[in-house]
Amino acid sequence: VYMFCDLVCFLKRYGYRRNIDAICEAGYHVVVPDQRGYGQTSKPREVSAYEIQVLVQDNVALLDFLGIEKAVLVGHVSELIFLQYGSFIYCICFSIVLINKYKDWGGTLVWNFAMHFPERVAAVCSFCTPFFPPNPRKNPWKSMKSKPGGRFDYQLWFQGEEAETELEKDTRRTIKLIHRAVSDDMEKFVGGDPEIFRLPPTQKKGFLAGLGKSDEISRSVILTAQDLEYYGQNFDLSGFRGPLNWYRNVEANWKWNCSTAGKKLSVGIPALMVAASDDAVLTPSMVESLRMSDWIPSLETKYIQDAGHWVLQEKPDQVNTILKEWLNKLNQNSRL
Repeated sequence: VYMFCDLVCFLKRYGYRRNIDAICEAGYHVVVPDQRGYGQTSKPREVSAYEIQVLVQDNVALLDFLGIEKAVLVGHVSELIFLQYGSFIYCICFSIVLINKYKDWGGTLVWNFAMHFPERVAAVCSFCTPFFPPNPRKNPWKSMKSKPGGRFDYQLWFQGEEAETELEKDTRRTIKLIHRAVSDDMEKFVGGDPEIFRLPPTQKKGFLAGLGKSDEISRSVILTAQDLEYYGQNFDLSGFRGPLNWYRNVEANWKWNCSTAGKKLSVGIPALMVAASDDAVLTPSMVESLRMSDWIPSLETKYIQDAGHWVLQEKPDQVNTILKEWLNKLNQNSRL
């Protein structure tokens, strides 16, 4: 489950298009639902309808509906959920992408799911997004608002309807600017005015302000013409309000997660963190700086070289190998 980047991929399921077949061929059953606000799901306008507590409970309800007691959760920009039912393992893939440069909602969702509903989790995996332990003494939303122009200024911009208007004006331009690989020639890729682009969104009045027009922007090597049209058609229909609403509950999400402050993930739940070497924001070093192994005793960490935030698209073969080997190992050790 992720956000702003993959259907920006806002259609969660599409973000795993290079992974699903490989998982199925390994003998796993795959279910691929979209998350709330994406694809053909319900898209309530109320901001509170997108609190992380509600979003996690959506997926708990999905397990209930499918009659599945426990699931293996895998999250990124998109989220994959491998579900175990009897002797079968089902994969539920959620691919939510919002233009999230700094927060992968899919990874955030699976860590939250595992912390709040450990009895429903067989194992958990996140690509790029580390686990951020909640701090009851520090309200992240107050911190963001006190530092306009800072690292998370884009989330302040996302609070207003102007952000929806900007992203919906030309959905294909939006998608081309958000989907990019480490190997892309960025100067040719984005175009526009570098001086304006460097300004924070709230100052330049736009998340993508200062970047080129659609016909000036090259498609990334990880985005085919068919991919671009698929994303564009879907966002033309759905708009960006739902995905943006995921960003409008920072304080509410923090309050809910404070109920798990100081809590470690159950040692009985296997966990895998896969970091991309060239993810400029969710850097591999965060695994250590956030002391993930202290909070997640069973943590196993893997690293994929020469890949950035869109690692599932840049290095699908390596991603598939890591996932299959991990799942097969859990199976062999009777952990699933």
